[in-house]
Amino acid sequence: GILAAKFRRPGVSFIWIRRGMWQKKPQGIALSLQSKLMDYVIEPGDVAREYDKGPTKDRVEAVLTSPVSLYDPEKSLSKKAARKKLGLSQEKSTVLVQLGVGERDLDDRVSAVLRGLSKWPDVEIVMAKEPRSHKGEPLVPRGVEVKVIRHFPLADVIHAFDAIVCAAGYNSVHEVIPAKIPTLLIANNRGTDDQVARAKWCEDYELTLYADNESLSEIEVKARDLMNHETRLKLTQMCQRIPRFEGDREIASMIKMLSNENVSSLIFKRMRYQRFLAQSAIERGIGYAIRRFANSLLRFAAIVYRTIFPHKREISPETEVVFSQSQNIDFCSPLIKGSRRFEHMLRL
Repeated sequence: GILAAKFRRPGVSFIWIRRGMWQKKPQGIALSLQSKLMDYVIEPGDVAREYDKGPTKDRVEAVLTSPVSLYDPEKSLSKKAARKKLGLSQEKSTVLVQLGVGERDLDDRVSAVLRGLSKWPDVEIVMAKEPRSHKGEPLVPRGVEVKVIRHFPLADVIHAFDAIVCAAGYNSVHEVIPAKIPTLLIANNRGTDDQVARAKWCEDYELTLYADNESLSEIEVKARDLMNHETRLKLTQMCQRIPRFEGDREIASMIKMLSNENVSSLIFKRMRYQRFLAQSAIERGIGYAIRRFANSLLRFAAIVYRTIFPHKREISPETEVVFSQSQNIDFCSPLIKGSRRFEHMLRL
């Protein structure tokens, strides 16, 4: 689809807004090719970018911005207003469990979370989906009540909750941290997103709790830890140290500049884009800048050397192409191994 679109609209610039934190999976092999199909690549920053060890780490063609978040403190409702909007109790402690259900491994994790939260006295547990297993059986332990709500975006009512249990996806992490909600992260490492690395970074910097998705006992214990007021208070205080995410404004500004009809000069656009790349390199650190400079220097030296000492190419005499349907190995073998062009046609 991308290739067809580029051929049909050659005058249109293609911008890829691609997140980082890709896992080391086969999909990463095609990343360089995919990037070359684009005119510009913008990478929304990730609060855990320090732990990015996959193919998206330090990509030279990508402009790095600060993280992007749906949470806006000016738009998000207060705790009282949010609970009123969702129909939640104003007196009880309220916990949002935002994990997928419907597959065995996911169902087991949700059950472990609910068992841990069941120890929390007078708590109201909220989910966005009916907690039923892949067989349609209820996942809620005896004596525990779960209220199902449907609201989007949850970032607007996130202050309704005293704590949250969710996967370590990009959107969730970059909402709970600026909102300063005590959170337990359980990584769901599917697709390309390295949720384990992101969740471990958040735990190491004491911004959230983290439980290994393979250990149901650890999930239950960590969910129970959210009940501790001192634990929640510490997580909230640590989140206050994180600066506001401005990636949405930065990306909007770049797209506006790159698509502005008044900025018609491709050279001028490229100069501005290179400036963004330079700023991005500075943000990634001096080590990244040194490596990039060294690579450019080596590439330039290789080009100069090959210009002075070009490859010696043997010029093969032009001969007619040999077409054959023969399956005789004695006839085909020397043609296949030889320098003469040979087209072997097989009859179906």
